[in-house]
Amino acid sequence: MKRLSTLAAVGGIALLAAASMTLGSQEVVAADHAEAPGTQADGVSDIADFYAWHTAEGKVVAIITFAGLQAPGAEAAYDRDVLYTIHVDNTAAAGGLTTGADRATNDNDNESDIDINIRFGMNELGDWGVQVENLPGSAEALIQGAVGDTIDAGDGNMALAGTFDDPFSFDLDGFNATIENAMASDGADDIDLAFGSLANFLDGDDKTTGPIAAPDRLLGTNVHAIVVEFDTAAALNKNPDGLLQMWATSSRISE
Repeated sequence: MKRLSTLAAVGGIALLAAASMTLGSQEVVAADHAEAPGTQADGVSDIADFYAWHTAEGKVVAIITFAGLQAPGAEAAYDRDVLYTIHVDNTAAAGGLTTGADRATNDNDNESDIDINIRFGMNELGDWGVQVENLPGSAEALIQGAVGDTIDAGDGNMALAGTFDDPFSFDLDGFNATIENAMASDGADDIDLAFGSLANFLDGDDKTTGPIAAPDRLLGTNVHAIVVEFDTAAALNKNPDGLLQMWATSSRISE
């Protein structure tokens, strides 16, 4: 499996669990990369990141990445028994949102009004395909095509699934070292932060050279991704506040 072009969320919002997107606003909320042992045991269903942003052409682009930390050339990680869903809440009101410490609570129903379902399957030749259901603005309720190919859903709507260079950047070694230092700290003067970008500020008297680039633990690793682009107006369904709350989930069929 070759490495493909980098996914870029230019001018967008990046999120994992949930966030709201008012057309015209952009923000970064959260990310996750297989920290829990339970998720590491089932990498195919482990969502790494969820990105979403709106475009000047009246579209919303949403990306689910999963099964991350893959070496280039590793075997594809698709599973017909895993369902990925992008949830869209289009009945939210801007007045019901809160900020700061109470961000997770609001007066909206926080229930999904549109479920964009994505599944993978393999044909008799061993080739993987992908199906996307309920894409807002699509001419068909169900679209499908080969993994790695752009699937045209009509009127500028599309879907694409494949393997990409992971766009997320994170100093995982510094993060783990910081946790270890904090757990072992026995004095108020101990320096716990161990992120690479802070090295020049925390190393003796050499504090004049400014920050350095943090080591990117994800550099050179691949991630599997599902990309969809859909009609903003169809997703909003005449929401007067122009507000969408979106989140992504994965689930596995159990016997």
